[in-house]
Amino acid sequence: MDASEAVYDSSMADTVTTEFALPRLPLFAVALLAGCSSAPPVGTETIIYEKSVAFCFGCKMYAFKLHADGKGEFSGNSNTAIPDGAFRATPAQVRAFAEQLAPYRPNGTRSLQRLGSQCDTLSHDGVTYVIRWKGEGGKPARLTVYSGCDKEKNKAMLAAVSTAPDVLPLEPLLGPADYIPPPELWPEPCVHPETCKPPIPIK
Repeated sequence: MDASEAVYDSSMADTVTTEFALPRLPLFAVALLAGCSSAPPVGTETIIYEKSVAFCFGCKMYAFKLHADGKGEFSGNSNTAIPDGAFRATPAQVRAFAEQLAPYRPNGTRSLQRLGSQCDTLSHDGVTYVIRWKGEGGKPARLTVYSGCDKEKNKAMLAAVSTAPDVLPLEPLLGPADYIPPPELWPEPCVHPETCKPPIPIK
């Protein structure tokens, strides 16, 4: 019988010897283990997702906040169907989005955007993604990744990060892939898309 099938019998309490007892952990070890606890369960955190592109005509730049209950707040900066709005994701969509990003959730902060200290190779004119995780039961986390940083080594991560929003109902807010809104819908001072600033982070 393995440990998972063991049943406690109080009548055997007096027969248990200390040779089978688990060692007691010192208090400092208990504290260390508590500090190394894993991230909160997938789908229970608020996730803030930001995408920005430098010097790109026609590229979509936006940010959104997705709560664990499916409520979402959207902020479009460039080439989105609307500048600001709200959306609602189903529990399955919330979980799918969180699961796709979960393997890359750092324990704290991780940045992959600078040549030398963070990247062995760096190409220009890429996309910058900033993803933040916030929740009641865990330490906040932040991932910043530039698509030109070690493209081959980070291929799986970049694919997951760049396509994660596809599982959410964002199309009415983003518009079609080739959508460019009329000038009157461009947020100030974004009169010319090539001068657009990165999205304003949602607090």
